[in-house]
Amino acid sequence: MNWLQERSTQRTEGAAWREPASVVACDEMWTYRGVRSGSKRESWWIWTAVVEETDGRRWVDFEVGDRSANTFERWYARLPEAQQYCSDVISSSSGGGCTRRGFRRTAIRLARAAR
Repeated sequence: MNWLQERSTQRTEGAAWREPASVVACDEMWTYRGVRSGSKRESWWIWTAVVEETDGRRWVDFEVGDRSANTFERWYARLPEAQQYCSDVISSSSGGGCTRRGFRRTAIRLARAAR
């Protein structure tokens, strides 16, 4: 998994967005490395985003790390401003989408609950 983290960091260093995207669709998942339970278990959190720009181009961004709010914050800082943010967590509670601030608030609650 370390090569995945390094590749993600290399690709996004210095990224600057010229204009807001139309939609950012986000998701999170987690897995473990090593043993299934116990003190040797290493939990990993994977945040993904599919960004659709206003001209129709799409690209994917992701962050892999421990199950903490810091992993989310590293990934979130790279996302462009968008007209709408979508997620399975947000869709179920707000009818399909929200603002960047609303998405961040919901995701931070999720990160704190995962501890």
